[in-house]
Amino acid sequence: MTTKRVTLFAIVLATCVLFVGCKKEKAEKTVSSTLEACVGMLQFNSAEEFRETQEKVLAMNEAERREWERQQGFKSYATKCEELFEELEENGINSDEDIFHFVKENSDYFFIREEEGEQYLTSYLEFSSFYHFVDENRMLQIGNNIIKAFDEGIISAPIKERESLLNVTSFYEPASERFYYFEHILNDILSDPKDYPDGCNCDREEIIARKTNGNERTYVRFYIDNATIMTGDPGYDNFIYSQGLRNVCYHMKVRPYKKTLGVWYWCRRTITYNVNYSVYDNYNCHMVSDNKQGQDSGGKIDIILHSFEGYPNIEYYSSVTGYASTPNASCLITCSTIN
Repeated sequence: MTTKRVTLFAIVLATCVLFVGCKKEKAEKTVSSTLEACVGMLQFNSAEEFRETQEKVLAMNEAERREWERQQGFKSYATKCEELFEELEENGINSDEDIFHFVKENSDYFFIREEEGEQYLTSYLEFSSFYHFVDENRMLQIGNNIIKAFDEGIISAPIKERESLLNVTSFYEPASERFYYFEHILNDILSDPKDYPDGCNCDREEIIARKTNGNERTYVRFYIDNATIMTGDPGYDNFIYSQGLRNVCYHMKVRPYKKTLGVWYWCRRTITYNVNYSVYDNYNCHMVSDNKQGQDSGGKIDIILHSFEGYPNIEYYSSVTGYASTPNASCLITCSTIN
């Protein structure tokens, strides 16, 4: 996998010297609008089109998003996970064994995440930029290439390799010469957070706040996702990836959780939130400050606070204050200064 990436990089440098000194406008290159479309998955002409759609869709509530998917003739991986969990809820969650059995039966969609000695039922890709946009097979189309998303990274292949890519079940399977591999590093949960379990840890790249009331919990996570830019041109994608250019997204996620015995799992409760934040946009070299507030009864808040294409080497959250409240647990976020 590494050998192929280095070899391709050398070829690109030898044959495309105009790429040297890559600038932001290069990362916004689009491909032909005449696509060979694959039925059942979303198609985008360019990375820019994907990013614009991403921000639009994440601003929707759940009902609006599902209607948008219906209009596209598409069901996202996120919706599939929600529907599976709704079936579990309807059948009743009476013990941890119900959850463990559910994970075993739906291992393509769920796993048990460990955080600070506690267990959470979690869907794959939940913290990924592609969660709401890949289909049930984790795939989407950009240009004339198919993208398959994993938490560890994404794999890209020409449309003619769709069936072969469909059969890939892990990012770490033996590498194929027909595919292109782009590893993805998502900030890990901090190993030494402050003021846990009920409080707010203040870190420049990741902020986690939670409030527990018995077996109910409100959980808030702010983090920076340095996502791979996919233009649909694999040679160009590989070049800008090797140069370190990324789509840098500042995310805010709010989740209400419930616990029967030992495993926390998502539940539906109305969420009210009012958050002030400042982030540092290192590509444009300035601070961005704003406020996000609203209410949603779907039980999940997913918002991109800010994004840009650039080099993710010194970007950070400067401050985040406010609250995220559910009927059973009001969670204060108090990171007014982050050092």
